[in-house]
Amino acid sequence: MAIWNGEDGTPMPLANAALMAFVKRMPVLIATSTYNHQGKSANGGGAPDWFFANALASPPEYRHNFSTLLCEAGTEWDHRNCALSWMRAHWKPERIWILDLDEFYFDTDLDRAIQTVENDRVNACWGVPRVAYWKGLNWRVDPPEPGTCLLAFDPNRAAAFVWIRTVALNSSGSMGVMEGLLQHHATAVRSDEEMRRKWASFSHGFELHPKWFADKWEGWTPETTDLHPTYPELWKRAVPVGEGDLPEPLRPLYRYYRYEPVAAQKG
Repeated sequence: MAIWNGEDGTPMPLANAALMAFVKRMPVLIATSTYNHQGKSANGGGAPDWFFANALASPPEYRHNFSTLLCEAGTEWDHRNCALSWMRAHWKPERIWILDLDEFYFDTDLDRAIQTVENDRVNACWGVPRVAYWKGLNWRVDPPEPGTCLLAFDPNRAAAFVWIRTVALNSSGSMGVMEGLLQHHATAVRSDEEMRRKWASFSHGFELHPKWFADKWEGWTPETTDLHPTYPELWKRAVPVGEGDLPEPLRPLYRYYRYEPVAAQKG
């Protein structure tokens, strides 16, 4: 099975193919607007054929997990709120998980995360630390990005999304941190053209520093610092990673998603 980066349809093999076994139901939102998240023309809107093909290519026992709904809203958090309202009305879930297609987890991690969330009656949402990769799986951001990324929340105690991945709580409760769980974030494992397309339509695109693509992305060397496209100091530098340093499910991808700096290529 392959997964797809939602911004541009670029395929990446699914390292943790067992993910779907953990997902009971998944809403597939189709934007009916003719504009993307940045308010630019999206050539007619709608969902590209590859999205449906990917869902239908899932193993037969998982196809019933997908439900399709239309959403006219334009921002990413509007889309998430559209899905949240629909799920409350039709599924009445106790927990909702946010699993972006360029974020990798693995079987034992997901087992532990599910147990943590199901047994925690104190917190209303749960975050996870992350490590980010840069240009290829052979480069990793160092030190890791501070803070946590929202992974799951209780829809009965979260009023709505108020930003791309931030929920406002409607009752007492705090964010719990999933200790020992790590997200492997591959949003920057892309070619130049793939990254260019991503930022042309991505919901964070309006925050992009004007010279980031030329200076930090195309002009990157191992000595370049402050790499994050919207909050530079979050990604201080990228350091090399050996295949043996990756979680075992990612290792088969190492040879396909490598990046060699220009100087090394010329040498």
